[in-house]
Amino acid sequence: MKKIVFLTALLPMSSFAEIALDTQKITASKITNSQVSNSIVITREEIELLQATNLSEVLSQLPGFQVTQQGGNANTQSFVMNGFRSSQMLILLNGQRFSSATLGSATYNTIPANSIKKIEIVSNARSAIYGADAMGGVINIVTTQDIAEQKLLNNNIHLALGNQGTSQFSTDLNKTIGDLSLHLSGFTEKTQGYDVYEANDSDRDGSERHALGLDASYKINNENTLTLTNQNNRGSVDYDGRSGNNHKKDYQQQVATIGWQYSDEKYGASANYGQSFDKSWSYGNGTSRSDANGFITDTKTIDVSARAKVSEAQTLLVVSDYREDDISKSDNQYDKTNGDTYGFGLSHNYTTNMVNTELGLRRDDSSLFDENYSYSASAEWFALEQLSITAAFNTGFKAPSFNDLYYPVSGNKDLKPEKSLNRRLAIQYSQDQASYKASYQLSHVDNLIQWVPNSGGMWQPTNVNQALLRNAVLSWDYNWFANFSSQLSYEWNHSVDLKTHNRLPRQSSRVAKLNLNYDNGQYSVGSSMRYLSESYDNASNSNLLAAYTVADAYAKVSVSENFSFGLRINNLTNKTYQSAKGYPAQERTYLVSGTFNF
Repeated sequence: MKKIVFLTALLPMSSFAEIALDTQKITASKITNSQVSNSIVITREEIELLQATNLSEVLSQLPGFQVTQQGGNANTQSFVMNGFRSSQMLILLNGQRFSSATLGSATYNTIPANSIKKIEIVSNARSAIYGADAMGGVINIVTTQDIAEQKLLNNNIHLALGNQGTSQFSTDLNKTIGDLSLHLSGFTEKTQGYDVYEANDSDRDGSERHALGLDASYKINNENTLTLTNQNNRGSVDYDGRSGNNHKKDYQQQVATIGWQYSDEKYGASANYGQSFDKSWSYGNGTSRSDANGFITDTKTIDVSARAKVSEAQTLLVVSDYREDDISKSDNQYDKTNGDTYGFGLSHNYTTNMVNTELGLRRDDSSLFDENYSYSASAEWFALEQLSITAAFNTGFKAPSFNDLYYPVSGNKDLKPEKSLNRRLAIQYSQDQASYKASYQLSHVDNLIQWVPNSGGMWQPTNVNQALLRNAVLSWDYNWFANFSSQLSYEWNHSVDLKTHNRLPRQSSRVAKLNLNYDNGQYSVGSSMRYLSESYDNASNSNLLAAYTVADAYAKVSVSENFSFGLRINNLTNKTYQSAKGYPAQERTYLVSGTFNF
């Protein structure tokens, strides 16, 4: 067991925390607490501090993240982290993939914040552990809680009302019966919304979100635990777009896993079976729901991991997984509707009081692409008690989606996976109530997939030029006194197409953020302000998006031991801006909530 000091979440009130790094522990995510993997963990308490209702409201506060919104909570949202798009990140739910195999990305904002217990983020390529799609990093959204923590949790009922006709109701229930732990969460939201696309009619584009989560864990003995999880999200969203008005999309997501974990002082092992469904139907503008084309993904996964402490300083991790994607129930006639991928990887970790190193190698073989090898090499040096320096060198790749490869008429069967070569250097220093962090990442992306006209003039996905991503992030956290803290960060981002020298779309070159928070236990109040410089909406850099500054505010008051009020205001100054061309940001929105704990 070794204890490492690292920055936990880079949120308001964040500070250096002493985290126990158990080298024998295996989680569903395979993410360790080691700074060598450039990982941060956002806790449930930090999400509640922000009064956040979705993942985008959390990510927008963090250094290195740029969030793009094309409407409200249920509309299309994406982000950029260190120059990589969210579609180039592997997003997991309780360690399991839940993305659409047709789109090749995950719709993550369907998961309500009340269901999230923590968020694990690795800001570096992890294809040597996870395989495809972890080219820019990994985000694992965790809705489960271990037995020891769950015994300390209260049950709660949460009600919220806001402008734009927004209403939310959620509940979080926990029960332990001996060694059996049960958790149930529910969420429903309705909103009239606003006009999300300025070029068409000025109607309101409303939405609904509904979610139900259930997980159970049974502790057989001190070494063995059985787990069962199920998260179901569904809803509908109105939208307008370039293809017309009065569109509607219905969606359903379900992620279920059953697993076994073993851990003792020397060995650890886990085995998980998961199945996920991603379904969506778009209709309206003359098309009825019964005539809508459905995009349906059925994914089955088997994941087996084993870890052994071969000496006091050395640990070996072996990962093996199998995934089958099936889109045969989709209404479009794809040339191919099934694909399977098998991966096997080996990782070595060496930890002493002075250094922490990680070496990893993985092979992936798929029916959708040729075999691929990924590797990683990382090292952290504890130069002083308060100073650590981390260097990482690794590769990542993203597999083409079924739409890229086999969509009728426009698919391109000759596509190759996108591949990245990443180099990262990070320095971290803490002293008393201050902490400082600086990172620089240089990445080359080959075989970048973009939609371009072919020789016949038809637009289709094509492996085009190489991209260069250069990203530097500086952050300063300071606890001014017992109840007040701040975080100031600055990001410099230079992401370009090396052939055209155009900047990659929807990426600001300069981002500055300031987070302030006051919390005395009975009540808290905070604000997040961020400035993003101009960017371009398209690859040809012909559509300019203007720079903007936006501020959010949040507060919480505990009236009694069992009851509290909360408030969140987004776009506090009612700023008019766009993070995607033609899609104006929401005007000022507020949400007032009450929570009863029992």
